[in-house]
Amino acid sequence: MISNLRSATRPNMDNFDGEAAIENEMAINILRNRLRDEEFARLEENGITDYVASNLYLDVIVEIERMGDFIINISQALEE
Repeated sequence: MISNLRSATRPNMDNFDGEAAIENEMAINILRNRLRDEEFARLEENGITDYVASNLYLDVIVEIERMGDFIINISQALEE
């Protein structure tokens, strides 16, 4: 996104890369799914002894993914 924002300040947007933004968003989604699945597996294995910490961890993962969504929205708006 930072690279695309810098490109947007140039008259011809010569370095704009919308495809990279989409690829990064997909990578974030894959990472989110993997981390979430690993945490659920850990909870099943160890029981719910640390529910609060696990819930906070999962909330952070969700918020980071939401940030990725906002970033892709900005890059797509710049492309238009």
